[in-house]
Amino acid sequence: MELSDYNDTEIKNILNNYKNARDRQKKYYDSVKDKDEFKIKNRTRAKNYYHGNLEFVKSKNSYNYYKRNNKLEQFKEKCPDKYEILLHENYFNDKNPAGSTSVEDPK
Repeated sequence: MELSDYNDTEIKNILNNYKNARDRQKKYYDSVKDKDEFKIKNRTRAKNYYHGNLEFVKSKNSYNYYKRNNKLEQFKEKCPDKYEILLHENYFNDKNPAGSTSVEDPK
């Protein structure tokens, strides 16, 4: 649905519901942010996210370096494990990243 499908009262109602939900979330966060249990749980979640994405971020940075220097074939040869991580995470729009990022025009 588009915004033009709603009348003014429905739009006001949707915005008011969103504002109320945000206020409830902020109030809940303010009430639990200083508790030790929340801090421990939040730190654990952040560490897991960091360590879980560390290899992906390193792989992406390496790929972008080789892409910037027009050496994607060298990236595939030198870093096959990083290339596989990027394929597994669907980082490329198509399954041929060298063809989609090449400098040459196929015309």
